[in-house]
Amino acid sequence: MNNKNLVSVVIISYNSEKYILDVLESVKWQTYKNLELIISDDGSTDKTVLLADGWLNENKSLFKMCKLVANNKNTGITANCNRGLKSANGQYVKLIAADDLLLENCIEDLLQFCLNNELEFCFSRVLPFSENEETDYIKTKIKDDRFNYDYFFNKKRDEQYKALLRLTTPFSIIVGGFYSINLLKRVGFYNEEYEMMEDYPFILMLSRLGYRFELLDVYTCKYRVREPECLIDYKTSKRYNLHYMNLRSFRKKVVIKEMIGQRMYFSAIYMVFLLWLLSIEYKQDSKFLMFIFTVGRRLKQFIMAKGVAGLRSEEKK
Repeated sequence: MNNKNLVSVVIISYNSEKYILDVLESVKWQTYKNLELIISDDGSTDKTVLLADGWLNENKSLFKMCKLVANNKNTGITANCNRGLKSANGQYVKLIAADDLLLENCIEDLLQFCLNNELEFCFSRVLPFSENEETDYIKTKIKDDRFNYDYFFNKKRDEQYKALLRLTTPFSIIVGGFYSINLLKRVGFYNEEYEMMEDYPFILMLSRLGYRFELLDVYTCKYRVREPECLIDYKTSKRYNLHYMNLRSFRKKVVIKEMIGQRMYFSAIYMVFLLWLLSIEYKQDSKFLMFIFTVGRRLKQFIMAKGVAGLRSEEKK
C-alpha cells in the first residue's frame, strides 16, 4: 500500500464509554480522507472496547486501515500512547484523548501546514468545551494564564525552551500537536518513566533538542474541561497520586536543574516553592491551600517581573 501522506489518528482510551463514540464520529467526518484509525485502550473495565469495536465494524470501510489495540491491564497514559503510536503506519500522526474531539478540518489543515512549511511537527489552537451546555466554552479562547499562544509561539527557540521550563500548570498545547512518525521514532517516543504524564517531558525534550515550535493559527480540536462535579476525589485516586508523583519527580530531576543551568535563578526559586505548595495541596485542607496559593501567585508575579527587568537590562548592554 502507498502510504504517501497517510495520516494515523490514534485515540487513547481508558474507561471512556461515555465519550468514545463522540470522538470516533469526529474522526469519521474529517475533510481529509487518507486516514488510518487506531484505538489504543489501556485495560478499560467498562464498555469502551465493546462500543469501539462495534463502531469500527460499521465504519471500517471509511478508512485506509483501522485497528483496535486493547491491552489486558492498565499500564498508564504514557505506555498507552506509545502502543498506539508504535502501531501507526502513516507519515504523520494525530494523537487525541477519547474525551476530546477533532474539528472536521483538523487533519487537512495540520497536514497542509506541515507540508507547505517542511515541518516535522506543529501545533494548533484548541477550543475548550464543557459537559455543562450552559457554559459557552466553545467560543472562548483559552485564557492567557493557562497558555498564552501568541506570547509563546512568537519567541525564538531558546526563549521557547525557557518559557516551557517556567510552566506551572498543565497546558493544552499537546492537544493541538501533530507529528511525523519519523520524528517520534528518532526521539524515542514518550518517556515511560513518567507513566501518568506523557506531555510535558516530551514537549520539553523536543525543545531541548533544538526544535522550534510553530503554530498553525487555526482551531483544530476541542479540549474537554471537566466541571467540578465531574472531578475525581484526588486524595483517593490512584491515577491522580501517580500524576502528582510524576510531576513532582520530573520538576525535581529535570526542570529545576535545567533552570539553574540556564541561569534562571528566580524561576528556580519559585519552582522549589511550587513543589512545596503541591505537597501542601496534597495533604492539607482547601482554606490553608488558598492562602498559600495567593501568596504563591504574588511571589510568582514578583519573580517574573524581576526576570523581565533583568532580561531587558541584559538587552540594553
